[in-house]
Amino acid sequence: MSTWKLSTQEKKSCTQIEYFKKDDLVAQREIGWRWCWARYNEKPDLGNYDPEKDQIELYSLGDVVDMEQDDGCWESWTWPDELDEDEEERLEEIYNEEYDEGLENEGWILDDTEYWVSGPLDIEQEICWHVNGDQPLVVVERWTKDDQIVEQRLTYAKTYALFDLEPDFTGYDPEDQMEILSMNVPTSKYKNAELVSEDWEFPEDMPKKEQNWFKKYNWDKWSKAGWSMSNKQVWITGAIELTKDEEE
Repeated sequence: MSTWKLSTQEKKSCTQIEYFKKDDLVAQREIGWRWCWARYNEKPDLGNYDPEKDQIELYSLGDVVDMEQDDGCWESWTWPDELDEDEEERLEEIYNEEYDEGLENEGWILDDTEYWVSGPLDIEQEICWHVNGDQPLVVVERWTKDDQIVEQRLTYAKTYALFDLEPDFTGYDPEDQMEILSMNVPTSKYKNAELVSEDWEFPEDMPKKEQNWFKKYNWDKWSKAGWSMSNKQVWITGAIELTKDEEE
């Protein structure tokens, strides 16, 4: 099944709103992005959307299978009236230093996130090449910060990958392994099977508390804390089947 990609045409037309709750209190963090897109399995219906005056929330258009925002350009907080200015500044400083985890320690829990877009939007059908196989797929990611290296290895029960162009498997031996990202063919999805194992390699001097922090959160938290991905590999092996979407 093909996917549909919805993209903004104009700069600064995507707004992310995060809702943090503490008992009956609700705070909002608003982040503005210059560009964003979302991918759907079914074509979004924009029949009632007026790009001249409307905004629309991306999840209201259907199940989002992938999404990306690019180039953040503003951020603001809206706090409940019950909080004074000093408390607002204190909480924002905590967030700037410790992100969501810092607010969680203060009793504020991220409850929901919305993504609003406005202005003219592009919708295009994405014709993909599907690769399926019965053997495991392995994803290896290496994250660095200063001179520290953390490696995460995820093993999925079966091989599944989507390519935006036809991949060339000439010379591929099912008895060997192949790293598909090195083929330089855009790959949009490859984690679509049961996760059977997760293995980590941490620096010998990294405290257990920080190791557990890595295991608890994901790339978004790692990036905010100053970690950057230095390398990613996706390995397949065994017999594979290659098919293509039908164009609508």
